[in-house]
Amino acid sequence: MARLIITVSGKMDKVLREESVRRVTPVAALVREAVEEWAEKRGLDVEDNISWGGPRPQKNKEEDPTGQLAGVGAS
Repeated sequence: MARLIITVSGKMDKVLREESVRRVTPVAALVREAVEEWAEKRGLDVEDNISWGGPRPQKNKEEDPTGQLAGVGAS
């Protein structure tokens, strides 16, 4: 998996972040969608098949008592 860093205008950033909230989708997913659509219009074969992300599985503490609860801080 490759990483790409881009610079966008303030308006582009605002629109992407608002759309991210509205669709409950990460900004990165919106950008990948835009790149995929751009490539398809030019006859290029690309596919957004990033499989990581999304909700994390919840552990059952009775079955697996390891780990630390969220919100517990060290002092």
